[in-house]
Amino acid sequence: RQDIQPQVFRLFTVAGTEDPQRSLPVIASLLAAKPPWRDAYLSSLRETPQDLQLAASLAILLEAGRAPLNQVELQRLYQILMNKGQLEALRTVRSRLNRPPPGVAVTNGGFADPEAPQPFQWRLVQKAGVVAEIVADDLRPANPALRIDYDGYATARIAEQLTSLAPGSYRFSAETRSESGEPAARLSWTLSCATGGGAIAALAAGETTARRNVWTTLSGRFVVPETCPVQWLRLETRAADRRSPTVVWFDKIAITPTG
Repeated sequence: RQDIQPQVFRLFTVAGTEDPQRSLPVIASLLAAKPPWRDAYLSSLRETPQDLQLAASLAILLEAGRAPLNQVELQRLYQILMNKGQLEALRTVRSRLNRPPPGVAVTNGGFADPEAPQPFQWRLVQKAGVVAEIVADDLRPANPALRIDYDGYATARIAEQLTSLAPGSYRFSAETRSESGEPAARLSWTLSCATGGGAIAALAAGETTARRNVWTTLSGRFVVPETCPVQWLRLETRAADRRSPTVVWFDKIAITPTG
């Protein structure tokens, strides 16, 4: 009965919070049977720190059983944890669930696997002055890549995804190909702490001497500090005071440890 769902859900949550050792396996078993109220209950765990802890614990228990969180449920949990500032919990849940594998610093760096949930997946902006799309490379048709058509004037975070690099030294690399304009001057790959502050690293998104329509590799090194458990990887604009159209492709984006 939907009219009593809020009361029943509150009983589940209180039990799971006050006596997790006994209650959590029972709640997880009920959810694993995929009852019609499963989505409503999981959606309700979003307000308090206790709700979020319970949601994370249930996700871990369900992952080990026959009915793990589906992509929609998992993406919702990740987004709630991120929006509530629970970044350590977000990192822990990702690691325990291995969805996506935390050992892969850049999810879908080759733009061929859209299955991973956001925010650990590319989010592309669509706004006036910027068109960002994952399409077949017209030089290598079997290979999807990220194509950016930018007017050089708009301001935007064109592409972004969350990652959870451990403290240490890393190398960023990407393949890039310019059709027109000045990607080195107008676009930049950045890495910044999700907890705030400026960029840890910023790398021009192209080579000033690169030939048109030839794939080349750009790379740079950076250090993740101890105080930065979760990071944003972004492709950002470097707007000019006049329009200067740029069309550029990116592929095989990767971050690898160097220490």
